[in-house]
Amino acid sequence: MKHKIETDIQFLKGIGTNRAESLHKMGIYTIADLVEYFPRTYIDRQSEEYIADLPMDGYAAISGKVVKIEEKRHRQKGQQLNLHLSDGDDIFICTWFRYGAWLTAAIKEGAVVWVSGKVTGFKKMKQMIHPEIEILNSAGEDDFWKTRRRLPVYTVSDKLTVKVLRKLTLRAFEALELAIREILPENICAKYKFQNRYKALYSMHFPEPETNIETIRKRFVYEELFFHQLMLARVKHARTENRHGIAMKLHKTFTTTLKLALPFELTSAQKRA
Repeated sequence: MKHKIETDIQFLKGIGTNRAESLHKMGIYTIADLVEYFPRTYIDRQSEEYIADLPMDGYAAISGKVVKIEEKRHRQKGQQLNLHLSDGDDIFICTWFRYGAWLTAAIKEGAVVWVSGKVTGFKKMKQMIHPEIEILNSAGEDDFWKTRRRLPVYTVSDKLTVKVLRKLTLRAFEALELAIREILPENICAKYKFQNRYKALYSMHFPEPETNIETIRKRFVYEELFFHQLMLARVKHARTENRHGIAMKLHKTFTTTLKLALPFELTSAQKRA
């Protein structure tokens, strides 16, 4: 089913009232809002990051193979889940103290996962506590995602997952088809060699390996500033138009009465004021 770009988000296939409410919390009310909700980072399935290069006490993202799963239960501390990840040379640990059954059910030894979080230390090994995690070789993954080297990562609400938002965004592009039109003047697009708006939006969400994200992002930064300047120019024009204001006639009825009631004579400066 084809949609207009201003269509209410709840009418996109796969989104009902509940999901629409979660999207509203993220500032997404229309299909246009969804395709303009850009990823905060990307997963590179062929990343050349290594555990040895992870910065201590810094934030990092890395892919690795699960080589060991440990689930422990403590009387006072409760449950604990440790995943031992390997990059082929070194091993580091990802630890959760609060996690759902979905995590232990989804992750098996041999799975390739992507994790992101703050790097700390544990028994001379590098560790992440409660990292963000995603399975990269999921059996239920659609063909479209299996062929993508770079995957978008979004900031989501507590009732939406990144994978769900990915699928909804792809569905939005399929539903819009030719509804996304260019909004910048043709001469500006030519001058700065901007991609057309549909292709630029699509590339922000589903970039090819060679796509320069920062170059495409500049187009949308320019777009925002361009229309902001247009708005300011319109306000300035409205203020400087030759308009006649409302004439106000000054009546001195009360000021004269007050002046006569004063027990002293006003000075010349006071009278002029």
